[in-house]
Amino acid sequence: MAFRNLKVFQKGLLAVVAVAAAAAVAGGIALYEKKIADHAYSSALTHDVPAAVALARANRQITELGLQTYRSILSAQDGTMRDIVEEARRAADRGIHTHLQQAETALPALAPALRGITEQSRQVFEISSRAVALAATDQNAARAFMRETFLPAYQRLRETIQNLTEERLRALDAKNDELSAKAERTWLIVVAALVGGIALGAGLAAWLLLFGVARPMARLAAATRSLAEGRLDTEVPEAGRRDEVGQLADAV
Repeated sequence: MAFRNLKVFQKGLLAVVAVAAAAAVAGGIALYEKKIADHAYSSALTHDVPAAVALARANRQITELGLQTYRSILSAQDGTMRDIVEEARRAADRGIHTHLQQAETALPALAPALRGITEQSRQVFEISSRAVALAATDQNAARAFMRETFLPAYQRLRETIQNLTEERLRALDAKNDELSAKAERTWLIVVAALVGGIALGAGLAAWLLLFGVARPMARLAAATRSLAEGRLDTEVPEAGRRDEVGQLADAV
């Protein structure tokens, strides 16, 4: 066998290579698992988190729209304040649509739900505008209109976007739990691969040294003792090998 003819140094080097190869395999597994985990985290940071933030900001702008609508009604007969508050009301409406678009850009899967919210928002703004226009001539009628028409539509809009925001936050929490579990699983896989790889490499190294050096030397030592005791017909094992063990056997 070619292995029997390797020098002791070469056998030792082969054992070291075996251990290094096992460690390299473990490292490869670790890098692969890390790449998968990094991709999942990157996806969450690129899509889920921005979408949740945009929805929360849109919800805040809806609250602002309701507040500015009431202010517009109260200041409907004050020209200067009316213009200022009206601009704030329209800015809140623009902010709602801007943040809804940002949420859709971050997470296109939300598009159907966001289109429904956008339509609701448009209707609420139209009702708000009608209330403001009515307040310019009749404050009491405007307040009644707010209670009977604006508030129900406004509350439905808030509930819809609040439910969607909470749904995305729950999904984000679930993904975070999944990624944490995956990171822990990756760590366990890496440790198992490293321990298993080193154990396999060490086992192979022990086998190489045991069967390549230790046992042949033991057999040669036994034959040498037998010859020293006068049993000249003892067969010298390992003769003919081209390694150090074979050289010793040939010398005997």
